[in-house]
Amino acid sequence: MAGGRVAVVSPVTYISVTNIAALPTTTVQALSPTAIAGLNATQVAAFTVTEIGVLSATQLASLSSSQLGGLTTTQIGALTAGQMGFSAGQLAVLTAAQVDAFGVAEISALTTQQVKGLTTTELAGLTTSQLAALTPLQIGALTTSQIKGVTSTQLGLLTTTQLGGLTTTQLAVIATAQLGGLTATGYVTGGNSCLNDGGRYNPAGNSWTAVTSTGAPSPRDFHSAVWTGSEMIVWGGYSGSVWLNDGGRYNPTTNSWTAVTTTGAPTVRDAHAAVWTGNVMIVWGGYNGTSLLTDGGRFNPTSNSWTAVTTTGAPGARSDTTAVWTGTEMIVWGGNDGSALNDGGCYNPAGNSWAAVNAIGAPAARDSHTAVWTGTEMIVWGGWNGSSSFNDTFSYTPGRVLYLYQRP
Repeated sequence: MAGGRVAVVSPVTYISVTNIAALPTTTVQALSPTAIAGLNATQVAAFTVTEIGVLSATQLASLSSSQLGGLTTTQIGALTAGQMGFSAGQLAVLTAAQVDAFGVAEISALTTQQVKGLTTTELAGLTTSQLAALTPLQIGALTTSQIKGVTSTQLGLLTTTQLGGLTTTQLAVIATAQLGGLTATGYVTGGNSCLNDGGRYNPAGNSWTAVTSTGAPSPRDFHSAVWTGSEMIVWGGYSGSVWLNDGGRYNPTTNSWTAVTTTGAPTVRDAHAAVWTGNVMIVWGGYNGTSLLTDGGRFNPTSNSWTAVTTTGAPGARSDTTAVWTGTEMIVWGGNDGSALNDGGCYNPAGNSWAAVNAIGAPAARDSHTAVWTGTEMIVWGGWNGSSSFNDTFSYTPGRVLYLYQRP
């Protein structure tokens, strides 16, 4: 007795292990979450498969870490998809052997938050059938730490549909050793090789004309492209095995390609940003297969030469950012450095200098969003924060005190 109150202990706490196993299923179903939480790990482990099978998701959600640790793989194997009410924290304390005991239907029933609760050890222990049961949405919910824990063999077992659920942020942390498990048909471009062909679409005639591949850059994805007024400049990207820092200039009038020099070019990268200023192409940021980048370069097609972009005062390293050209400066905003970002910078090529983008009233952190320059303001829309997508709209005017939220 303390403070004038008597501690009340549920009678079920005193039931022996033998009697626990003999409880009628109707009695087990009637146990409150509080009563369940009052059992010790030994008592919980004494539940029969039949008794485990009648527990509700709410009852199971009341189990503590020690209670969950006492469940046998046989008991876990008896759980149904409808009972998967565990929190991410509960799932994190299960052993790899316990997670292996989940059925395919139960794995498919995990929410994205529950998937995030799985430890790298638990993920590494998933069987072929369990991996096959993960949906693209579940795959997309894996954290970068979890992705790093996935073995090359497991990656090789994922279908092209499942691989399509990976975000560029997740792809950025996959090591070369892990990629060894991917087959030619399992590559993350959706089951096909990278490409180096294309087409020109004429909206007036609603017709297509093939772009020649003669002299074109090598096949790639996650590259950038800008229009100069007379030609398209393609640069950087990923070939499926190596990161690139070369590119090409396509002239639609002559349907021909000219190589972009690599002399003085920025280092290899993909998922970078690029803009056309009216006389040079500026590329910045990205990922090189090992680390995120905060440098870049200015390419002058007239002289076919590169000039480095200063890193002094530049935003932090990132990929999957956006960039717009205002007429005098490039505005970089958002992106991912392992987590979604909501900061940025304004780069002035005339002074080769950076200034921070005002963060007051900025949209929530995100990557893989879109941005355009209207002539007076930058409009940002959509994106992904690692767990959910956005459909909101913000506008930013350089020099303004804050962002203007427009509408969802």
